[in-house]
Amino acid sequence: MKKVLATLAIGLLASNMSHASGAEVSGPWSGFYDRTMLEKVAADVRPGILDNWQQVILPVLTKEERPRLEGVRFIIDIESPDTPLNFFAKHGEVYISASSVRMLGDLIASWIWLNKNGYSTDTVNEYLAILKYQWESGGLRLQRYQPLDALGVPLDVRTDSKIANEYAKVVSNALFFIISHELGHILYNHQSIVPKDGATSEKSILQEQQADSFALELMRRIGEIPVGVPLFFMFSSALEPAPDDPGYGKPQTHPQSSERIRAIATALRNHAPRFARGFKNPSVGVAKVNAIANFLVNNSVPVEPDVVSALESPVIKDMWRQKGLKGRLKDIRPRGKTDLATIRNTPRQNTGQLFDGRYKGKWVNQNGTDFDVQMELKRNGERVVGSWTFGPNRVVMDGTVSNNRLSFSWEWGQDYFGKGELYLQSDGHLAGTWGYTKKTSGGGIWLLTRPDL
Repeated sequence: MKKVLATLAIGLLASNMSHASGAEVSGPWSGFYDRTMLEKVAADVRPGILDNWQQVILPVLTKEERPRLEGVRFIIDIESPDTPLNFFAKHGEVYISASSVRMLGDLIASWIWLNKNGYSTDTVNEYLAILKYQWESGGLRLQRYQPLDALGVPLDVRTDSKIANEYAKVVSNALFFIISHELGHILYNHQSIVPKDGATSEKSILQEQQADSFALELMRRIGEIPVGVPLFFMFSSALEPAPDDPGYGKPQTHPQSSERIRAIATALRNHAPRFARGFKNPSVGVAKVNAIANFLVNNSVPVEPDVVSALESPVIKDMWRQKGLKGRLKDIRPRGKTDLATIRNTPRQNTGQLFDGRYKGKWVNQNGTDFDVQMELKRNGERVVGSWTFGPNRVVMDGTVSNNRLSFSWEWGQDYFGKGELYLQSDGHLAGTWGYTKKTSGGGIWLLTRPDL
């Protein structure tokens, strides 16, 4: 297995590494992390970057690529004041900020810890939404706002035996992809393109796809599965301005797009054996590669949410905007993935009964916008509990059945709740309505079917 960025064995080689100016810089994200801590992060990550550059990347470059890249320099900034996740390249130099490395590491550590301990990872997206909409206003400055503290994750999480190895692999893998992506911009001599009228140009998206393709190609050459890529895209997509946001249309160093993510997922599926050739059991490696592709874009039944859904669905974007505007960091805490545990192990009396099993279909809001939804219900007598997922979100429900009609209450996080009804139609489909707070209608309608019947 090739060395990765978590390996910090080789010291700084000044021929290819430079410090950025130590001068203080200002911007909306200045001071998010303590500067002394960031200086240590910069010192720790610097030798790993050179280790990978000289021992992993340079040896696998082609004779055409090497002359165009061997003079590249890596610039370590202490802080990126304009955005929490910022990596870029220009004039033959790759810029990496310690604050971005720390933010990425904190988010990955939080996501893994929550997942390993049986908690919902939705709180990470909730946290990012609140930061996105409330940080620049200054309203968070007196609250706990760094990821581990806000999400209720132990500060020593990186040394937790349950996640330490996975954390190191995912972070180093994500950083390898990011740095390789920036090298792709230098290889292809890409120029910065400023979006006009709030729209990302086709040329800008093409440049990002070319850089992504080069990064994936390097990972294929060394037989490295891109386990860190999905989380990086999930986090960066969550922070990107959406249409109607105040920052939408401002220049973005790496505009996110569903085209980019779909292209990556396609490349993973098409070349899964090459990515997985480092596995002793190739079939296990291929399955892992395909699982990563599904995390990005799930082309089958949407049992699990994917990253593209959050980018493409206006409903999801609007809901996360509302959550970001109204949410409070102090209300975020680790919470269970679902509330199904109370009857999960209870034998079901009739597995073919109504309101019991997995359903899929459409969830339509009051404006007529519909999106794909997956609902899972578990019935025990007349009581039904379950949840439905759309994009990266999970909503929990609890209700009772009377006269073949399910009346339920629903909750989404800490801020959204309401009621709803579902009933069987003559064609065998489920239909119904939902509403906010005490109302069972007014929010939208349901159109569902059970695929196994």
